[in-house]
Amino acid sequence: MESVGTKAYTRTEFVVMASECGFTIDEIDTAASPFYDLLERYALPTRIGAKILACILGRNKCGWFLGAVMTKP
Repeated sequence: MESVGTKAYTRTEFVVMASECGFTIDEIDTAASPFYDLLERYALPTRIGAKILACILGRNKCGWFLGAVMTKP
């Protein structure tokens, strides 16, 4: 997104990667941010379109930011 070295992972990829490292995921959340995902810096029609798309897809399933609560036995 910002540079060649930046990586983005889907929820499934993140779960697989965490489990391969021995973690158990207790909770996972993906949040739509106003700046990157809902396009607050763009014109009104673009912002409305982004918000409608986020509502259709589910705001907890789209977005650049992923948070997780994990445990390692």
